[in-house]
Amino acid sequence: MDAAELKRWLVSVARLTLTQKADLLRVLSARDDQAAVKDLVESRLGGLPVCPHCAGTRIVLNGSASGLQRYECRACQRTFYALTKTPLARLRKKAKWLQQEDALARGLVVRLASAELGVARSTAFRWRHRFLQLAQPVKARVLTGVVEADETFFLRSNKGQGQGQGS
Repeated sequence: MDAAELKRWLVSVARLTLTQKADLLRVLSARDDQAAVKDLVESRLGGLPVCPHCAGTRIVLNGSASGLQRYECRACQRTFYALTKTPLARLRKKAKWLQQEDALARGLVVRLASAELGVARSTAFRWRHRFLQLAQPVKARVLTGVVEADETFFLRSNKGQGQGQGS
């Protein structure tokens, strides 16, 4: 697109209604989110991918799958991509994953997250649990520093002890 054509396009954007501008903004931001998610996911493998099936290192490029680079392992002859054997494998609508991450960070309930993302409640629920599974292995091995506690409460049940009855 040349500069003159871009200028004409920008002038025509000014004449859009508010609803049309919102639709345009949604479409433009979704494409950016899709590219951002793709870059983020593919950066997970680093420079030299390792086969998630056999841990082989003789890897070749093998087309694409779901918009992501696909690889083939020469050792086990199986194909994989950056999400293979992760909780996010086989999830759709990658363009909305960053919004899901934001909804999790803000602590939105499933109902509100699904409304904000424009997905079904079952999808928001599935995404929430898959995203939380990603954080499972990221745990502190050693705790350091000072810990202070001023009160401790222990739940206690006297059930079956025979106390407090009419005796």
